[in-house]
Amino acid sequence: MTYQVLTPFKVKTNQGERVLSAGNIINLSPSKAETLLFQGKIKPAPAESCLDAILSKSVDRIVQAHQGRQYHATAEIKQAEDEIDRIYKAVIEGQAGLSDFQDACNRWESLFYMQGIRGN
Repeated sequence: MTYQVLTPFKVKTNQGERVLSAGNIINLSPSKAETLLFQGKIKPAPAESCLDAILSKSVDRIVQAHQGRQYHATAEIKQAEDEIDRIYKAVIEGQAGLSDFQDACNRWESLFYMQGIRGN
């Protein structure tokens, strides 16, 4: 499940100790989240925060993949962006899930990667 950090705290990860800041969006199993919820350190994340985090990660990966090169917004890319917008609204209205939105963002990213491969 997805949670929003309310107060900063440290966690141990495979890469070492890390401080999570207030406002961060994290994914935890319910069993791991239970204590943090009780302590008031996290709360279930609002849908908008989850959607924005997913979209932000997609944008970051696209920017990184293009390494400052310009890309061309094709009809396919525009269609994928329209789909992202439609599904975003559907998730907010409870008519689609976060996985649907993640899938749409993945499809959008793949169009950029394919464009880079073709050299457009």
